[in-house]
Amino acid sequence: MSLSNEGRIVFEGVTHKGLEVILRYPQAGDAPILLDFINTLSRELTFILFQGEQLTLDDEEKWLEARLATIRAGKGAHVLAFSSGVLAGNTGIELGWGSNRHIGILGISVAQAFRGQGVGELLMNAVINEAVTQLDLLRLIELEVFGNNTAAIKLYQKLGFVEYGRLPGGRLHRGQYVDNVYMYKPVKAL
Repeated sequence: MSLSNEGRIVFEGVTHKGLEVILRYPQAGDAPILLDFINTLSRELTFILFQGEQLTLDDEEKWLEARLATIRAGKGAHVLAFSSGVLAGNTGIELGWGSNRHIGILGISVAQAFRGQGVGELLMNAVINEAVTQLDLLRLIELEVFGNNTAAIKLYQKLGFVEYGRLPGGRLHRGQYVDNVYMYKPVKAL
């Protein structure tokens, strides 16, 4: 199935904490704002895989084109959050392949200035809804989280994710090894 979701708005309103946001799918031309977003998070040494590395515009354009191709192929859902024209958050679910093609892998990040304002929860609900309605094969959603990211773990639990394992010392965060926590949520009958 080929889906034309590029740039489609999925929500326009306020978070439960009163922040005005627009949630939409990514579109061609978003690479510069996405590059600034990821490089800022990386410099912050927040809870993402990048820990100080800086990407190039070419890197980000390749990443964006791959995401858009995945969305068009019906194998992924992706939602960006904007507030007052600023990229506040980024999330996506991408189906696995082969015998794992029924499992969606979720990733999410929220810019520092927008944390604690309901952006993460709104993004999570939006991308899960998009994935459930757009990805026919999807049955389970899986994510990984830094063990010391207690705010994220609480949010994931609130949204129905269950921890199913930990890899002790599986992430290096700000010079310390922390657990990598694995969580999942069933979304359709197996």
